[in-house]
Amino acid sequence: MTHRNVLGPFQGFLRDYRKLVWGMLALGAANAVLDLVASLGPPWPDRKGTVTYTVIAAWVVLLWSFSVWRPSSQQKCKSRLSTLALGFLLLAAFYALLKSFFVYDTPKPGYEVPSGFMVRETTKQTMRRFPTVSLTEMLDGAAYEPREIWDPWTVNLVQWTILLNWIAVFSCLSLIISAFLVLRESSPKDVWPKRRPSRLRSMSAGKRKIVEAREETPPPSPTKDTKGGPFDRSPQNDPNCAPRSSDQ
Repeated sequence: MTHRNVLGPFQGFLRDYRKLVWGMLALGAANAVLDLVASLGPPWPDRKGTVTYTVIAAWVVLLWSFSVWRPSSQQKCKSRLSTLALGFLLLAAFYALLKSFFVYDTPKPGYEVPSGFMVRETTKQTMRRFPTVSLTEMLDGAAYEPREIWDPWTVNLVQWTILLNWIAVFSCLSLIISAFLVLRESSPKDVWPKRRPSRLRSMSAGKRKIVEAREETPPPSPTKDTKGGPFDRSPQNDPNCAPRSSDQ
């Protein structure tokens, strides 16, 4: 009686898409580290919400692009990689500019507030009365409520712009990973270097060279005459060669 492996199709799917799964995990880990640990993410919404939205969007883009681009040629993949790399750099630079111009730090570690780009009328009056007071000091006096200093609609616009740009950065990174995986699949197998066997990786450099040289050495040719072998043509093994008489 044969037992059918119910998980066979699922296991085959995991083998085929193992690199894709690793790419998804790497995207999620990179986003969490940059946002939760390094505090490089957007100031709105909270850190956990930003990580959740960004990871979901990056995973969807990665799965979609990998399924659509998979039958592409090498030339198309290389062209996509060049374009996406340039786009990723531009998006990252634009995000850095947004963070530097429209985000203010607070006394609370890891907590930031976005600003607007048009101040309210009351803020203008305060700045005319106290010319030496900066926007940072006014924001501190307003308990770090940006809508007390800038027009609320400009604050909302800056919030959404920074968040969408952060998601676009990781979406572009997802496209780069997808294009690279498709390029690996469409390339000849001998283009990418193969990994050494585990038994060779555990050896020292000297022993590894000896083993590799021994494995690369071709076996002896079967046509070579070997004494006592089937191809030995010495007089005592050759039936066509008559033995010499001891009298002669």
